[in-house]
Amino acid sequence: MRRPALLFTMAGLLFGSHVVANAAGWADHTSAISGMPQSTASWVIGPLFVALYLALVIVAPILTIAGTVDTLLLLRRR
Repeated sequence: MRRPALLFTMAGLLFGSHVVANAAGWADHTSAISGMPQSTASWVIGPLFVALYLALVIVAPILTIAGTVDTLLLLRRR
């Protein structure tokens, strides 16, 4: 049961990273994408937050579904 645990862990890490980045105020720096940065760090933090958000919305559910299916298949084999 190592692979399902790894998939769930990766999804959890994506979720935790997004929560930490959101709590740190990185979402405010996404204005750099429209050409109105809050600071010079916004050019890095803004796109990084968007990439993290997209990973949370797209990759984390796929990992969770894959982990669930893999767990069910492993339990069925027993």
